[in-house]
Amino acid sequence: MNKGFTLIEMIITIVVFGILGVFTFTFFGDYMNTYTQMRNRRSDHQEAMYIIERISRELRNASTVTSPAAGTSSTTLSFQIPAAALAAGGDTSTTISYSWSGTQLNRTGNVSGSILMGDNMDAANGFAVTAITNSVTNCYRITVKRGTESYQTTVCPKNVPSSSLGFGGNYADNL
Repeated sequence: MNKGFTLIEMIITIVVFGILGVFTFTFFGDYMNTYTQMRNRRSDHQEAMYIIERISRELRNASTVTSPAAGTSSTTLSFQIPAAALAAGGDTSTTISYSWSGTQLNRTGNVSGSILMGDNMDAANGFAVTAITNSVTNCYRITVKRGTESYQTTVCPKNVPSSSLGFGGNYADNL
């Protein structure tokens, strides 16, 4: 009685383990690729939501919006915040502007100076503000594009005085 394996049995075993190894490493490779893509998308999403939230908070407290003009779209946003609306212990800038250039969005305050808000934004249409005026309200649609996703919200400043075009107030947010 012979003890041990024949050459054919060893070759078959090596081939079977090789096939299993290829499937296993292919599965883990796909898993890691998916994980990396989702991590990048999550990062893009978090940064875009931060930008929109920051602009929305400040714009809601605006008393005067100078850019964009009514009914137009722009890559800059400029507004004034009354001193009474500023949060205690926070930025004390009363004149704020957001401007988009290339792939970067910058926030400039008259006290805080320039701050980079977002980088690696879509080069073609990474940031846009559209003035929405109608018989009910004066609002601004903010669009931020990060990666393949576009994020959008509508903000109505609550301190803008009433006018023939409507009222100030955030009653129509997220239209």
